[in-house]
Amino acid sequence: MSINYYSMFLMQDGTIKAAGHNGYGQLGIGNTSKQTSPVSVNISGVKQIACGYQHTMFLMQDGTVKGVGYNSSGQLGIGNTTNQSTIQAVDISEVKQIACGHEQTMFLMQDGTVKAVGYNGYGQLGIGNITQQTTPVYANISGVKQVACGSNHTMFLMQDGTVKAVGYNANGQLGIGNTTQQTTPVYANISGVKQIACGGSHTMFLMQDNTVKAVGYNGSGQLGIGNTTQQTIPVSVSISGVKQIACGYQHTMFLMEDGTVKAVGNNSYGQLGIGNTNYQTIPQNVNISEVKQIACGRYHTIFLMPDGTVKAVGYNIYGQLGIGDTTNQSTIQAVDISSVESLWEFEIVSIIIKILIKDTGGYKVWKENAWMTIDEDMPSADHFMSDGMLSLSDIPREAWNQLEEFTIVAYSDSEDTLKAIVTSPASAYQESTKDYKGNAVVETETENISLGKSSLIISAEHENCLFAYSLNDGKTWYNVSINKMIDISKIEGTLLKIRVTLPNETATLKALSYAWA
Repeated sequence: MSINYYSMFLMQDGTIKAAGHNGYGQLGIGNTSKQTSPVSVNISGVKQIACGYQHTMFLMQDGTVKGVGYNSSGQLGIGNTTNQSTIQAVDISEVKQIACGHEQTMFLMQDGTVKAVGYNGYGQLGIGNITQQTTPVYANISGVKQVACGSNHTMFLMQDGTVKAVGYNANGQLGIGNTTQQTTPVYANISGVKQIACGGSHTMFLMQDNTVKAVGYNGSGQLGIGNTTQQTIPVSVSISGVKQIACGYQHTMFLMEDGTVKAVGNNSYGQLGIGNTNYQTIPQNVNISEVKQIACGRYHTIFLMPDGTVKAVGYNIYGQLGIGDTTNQSTIQAVDISSVESLWEFEIVSIIIKILIKDTGGYKVWKENAWMTIDEDMPSADHFMSDGMLSLSDIPREAWNQLEEFTIVAYSDSEDTLKAIVTSPASAYQESTKDYKGNAVVETETENISLGKSSLIISAEHENCLFAYSLNDGKTWYNVSINKMIDISKIEGTLLKIRVTLPNETATLKALSYAWA
């Protein structure tokens, strides 16, 4: 959710650019002057950005957090209520995801717990009272996968696909069947959820089958159910094949699996991108395709394209579209920016991946400084979740030498997590057997490993494949043998890619995994 009048762009090198309203210094450029074209922010090493009404939070690649902008309710988490136009460090670490409401900030921790800070007049921090906080405190919840914030309500996606909710509920936006506000998280009437997106007073749920449900305020038709009647229990939206949802204050955007976009709700400033300013109660096709990601401000929408360029539409009085002027747009415009990695509030789903080691004699896990065999047969999902490792980084180098011929086996509740990119040809992926076969090159997505780059280990289940890695995003490749610890401390670069070459028709790649320390 964004209820702001500005835009933030995470660049491919981990730096930030920003445009739009800056009255409280929320752009992080050291002043309070608005910007009509994207300008560089004095920060690097950023992993995710979250925006509130007038404050901005940066999740760093090392799990720490920084903040800037409006701070009247302590929403920056720096222990005071003084506005900041220069970026400040927050006393918090091991953060996985951040989300911002109007004047609140929520931190999803690596262990699935949540911390919260800022305005709490409706109980939206989930701490059991309505007292505002200027330093992060624990919310009364654990086992969380994703956090999403509306203006004054907070939604928690749980590991099992259920949802808990807290805060303002006058429009039924919590999805609990009534309009009573909550100060402690309670279960919403929904399960099987994949992603949550919040508008000002409405909540959208992307289901695991890529359909959508909606709840809350609907005065502009933003729920997409064909009317303007608010809902207190989640109802189905007539749409399917959705990949991502983004919400503005009273409009909703759907990124489809084929890269097209649909839109619904308030369109006063053309923010739906359909070429007019008419409100819509049923999702409409937007005149754009091949979109990678979408993000919404209060009354504007931003589209990230696969080549790293950006397009924008809607309200622009503060220059938030980044097109060099302050004219509102109802037709989609190109922004003068490139090499963008993601838009604000993109990294919203935290997927749990559990790892086991398959070696001679069964499946093993590193526990209490020793290898322990957990099963002679193929482990079930329950085995992975109860016994699997979240990381390989705490396994000492010498421990790998105790194994004979091993592979790293990973489990996730999301099929998308473990897919690689087939660069040539796409037909090599076998949907029925979930593997790659025949003449092909498979590459992983680029991953920044700047936080402790010394050793790399690659493992795979395969037949007749060749392996290589790159630390400069594919410009230079090094051939390697799998299941061997590789010293990468002397090699320049931190942008890791793994390449698997299938040299003939009988070559098969069944599983690929890697870890670094």
